[in-house]
Amino acid sequence: MGAPSSPGGALKGASGLPSPLDTAINWPKHRRLLHRPEFRAAYEQGMRRSSPHFTVFGVAARRAADRFGITVSRKLGGAVVRNRLRRRTRELLRRLPPAAGPACDIVINPRPTVATADFRRLGEELAATLDQLRRAVHTPPAAPERR
Repeated sequence: MGAPSSPGGALKGASGLPSPLDTAINWPKHRRLLHRPEFRAAYEQGMRRSSPHFTVFGVAARRAADRFGITVSRKLGGAVVRNRLRRRTRELLRRLPPAAGPACDIVINPRPTVATADFRRLGEELAATLDQLRRAVHTPPAAPERR
């Protein structure tokens, strides 16, 4: 048998040092969309908002906090590129403050430019796009005009 791969059982990053972020703590299951019907509901029943780097879909939910899903199409590149897009988007979500008000189930589709764009600007853009989406989802539809 070989030697243990990580003495002390600590999570190791690419540098060989313990990982500064424990994803189980910073991205818990109750904050993620986990099943296909949840994603489909956001796509089919929800609202859509776009920005230069993201397309977001959202539907109102009866929960205490927003839940997020990230989807990246194979059209955007190989596994390395797709995983980079997911990691960057997930980190942007971690850095956003919790939203006040009613919750939504939100699916985020990053565009290929997310892989190389300025991180601070991406954060500002994603926050603004999510705010637009939440307002649209939770605004009651206008009553039809009567003549």
